[in-house]
Amino acid sequence: MSKTVTQKIVFKNIPAATLYNMYIDSKEYSAAICAPVKIQKKEGSIFSAHGKYITGKNFQLAKDK
Repeated sequence: MSKTVTQKIVFKNIPAATLYNMYIDSKEYSAAICAPVKIQKKEGSIFSAHGKYITGKNFQLAKDK
């Protein structure tokens, strides 16, 4: 049975729009973690990172938040 992980991280001194754009853009996210990332700017889309070691689904996107 899979478990749900809920995580809250606070980034100081960086605009929310900068973080949002990094996490939702495959190229920027890949550069940040030095691993392949596939992600789309669409709710309901599947994402993966580290060669599908990490996978998930974008249930809700809040632009610049």
